Amino acid sequence: MERKANILIAEDDVVTQLMLSRFISQQGYTPICASDGDEALRLSSQHQIDLALLDANMPLKDGFTCCKILYEQHGDLLPVLMVTALEDEDSIDRAFNAGAVDFIAKPINWAVLRNRLKYLLKMRSDRLALQTSEARKAALINHAIDSIISVNSHGRIINFNPASEAIFGYEETEVVDVYKIDRLLPDYTQLVYRMLVNTHLTQVKKNQRHETLAIDKNGNAFTVEVVLSQAVSNNEVITTVMLHDITERKKHEEELQLAATVFNFCNEGIMITNQDNIVEAVNPSFTEITGYTLEEVIGKNPKLLNSGSHSQDFYDKMWQSICNEGGWQGEIINKKKDGSQYNEWLSIRTVKTHANKQPQRYVAIFSDITQRKAAEYKVWWQAHYDSLTGLPNRSLFMQTLSSAMLEEQPLSLMFIDLDGFKAVNDHQGHASGDVVLQKVAKRLQNELPESALVARLGGDEFTVLLKGAHSEVQLLEIGHLLVASISQPYLLSASTSAHISASIGIASYPRHGTHIDELINAADQMMYEVKLNGKSSVRLASTTVID
Repeated sequence: MERKANILIAEDDVVTQLMLSRFISQQGYTPICASDGDEALRLSSQHQIDLALLDANMPLKDGFTCCKILYEQHGDLLPVLMVTALEDEDSIDRAFNAGAVDFIAKPINWAVLRNRLKYLLKMRSDRLALQTSEARKAALINHAIDSIISVNSHGRIINFNPASEAIFGYEETEVVDVYKIDRLLPDYTQLVYRMLVNTHLTQVKKNQRHETLAIDKNGNAFTVEVVLSQAVSNNEVITTVMLHDITERKKHEEELQLAATVFNFCNEGIMITNQDNIVEAVNPSFTEITGYTLEEVIGKNPKLLNSGSHSQDFYDKMWQSICNEGGWQGEIINKKKDGSQYNEWLSIRTVKTHANKQPQRYVAIFSDITQRKAAEYKVWWQAHYDSLTGLPNRSLFMQTLSSAMLEEQPLSLMFIDLDGFKAVNDHQGHASGDVVLQKVAKRLQNELPESALVARLGGDEFTVLLKGAHSEVQLLEIGHLLVASISQPYLLSASTSAHISASIGIASYPRHGTHIDELINAADQMMYEVKLNGKSSVRLASTTVID
């Protein structure tokens, strides 16, 4: 039974590690999990690891350090895929410089990860097979290149040269006068028949090349190219079999066929340019994504895809990476034939000549990630904004407040609780309550400067974040302005309106708290004191009540 591929998962986030582990298991692989860099390296020495998924930020040793160590230990035989939220160019460059073969961003696109795993494991398998094949080829070159075997009229082997020993694995004494040729070439009789069709036995027919399967001492089948010739010696027909192992050639042909299949059927767009960056070939997916056919882009510069969304400096840095590092990978905005723009994940690699290592071609592989970006933004928006009012929610408010306090610049916080809103909900229905909340949100935004953050914390609670220094008088004026605006009637229909007010508590940083909890508690406490003292008013953390 074929061994399952062992995939090392180095991820310190428990949830992400669990999701990756389950996903790896579902794909039929064996997950081996580590929570920090040292544990990952220890596990890699205890298990036969086929592929590693490394998070960039981990305790003890980060993903870049682990990747470099694994590359030093295993080279190209252990592909490393960086899985991280870091998408800046510097992090991507560090990953590839450390030996990573690919980079996938969080949140993880599972379909992309599934196909990357298949590709990288196939790449590793091919490299291992190529190592074995190259070792065998080197051994053959140390002997004669071609095998020469002489066979008598009964099909028995009578001569077996050193090259044959190398190819088939037998010693000469093991086969000469012992085995018939069909032990090594099962189709030998058919090959001879082809050669002798419409000829007499005494007429030698040379230089007929045939491909057939050969069997070595271990029972392994491989493809050879055979040339047969016959001559009569002492009234016996002697057949000389010259054969050459063409396994590598066949494999190369199959790889070319596979590459052509991948090129034509790959879901990602592929574009190949020459050393002058002139398009030589594109695949069908290129046409499907961009709208341009091969005939429309052949001989052209890829600049026809430029959307104008990036500066010249962006492209200069891209080409600097291609020239210095041999490739570039990242997100780019390009333009389709119809003029529409789309987000693209692009990888460009340089193909160099064997002789002088100069750029010969450039291969660009890209995918349209517009829908993915839109879906990611939708998920992000839903996680950070209130669906009813469109205002930032508690999560985004807390993030913004925390970031603002880290800047150590003055700011003020207003906690707003609606007075009388429960009565609207109870007597006029939740739909009317929703309309009131939406109108409150609009009034708050209209009364405040664009620099202010207005958020809905939930229910009938709102908050306002004002950056910059404000005097107590200014804050009270703003607070009363908001109370007055919120207290205006809300027209729900031609004959129905709602009336509410607001209680507002205000606290300022750093005057009323240097920590986020202190500041929030101060504003919240002031708001509740307004509630207890008649509502519909404003109170500063200084405890002064202005009616």
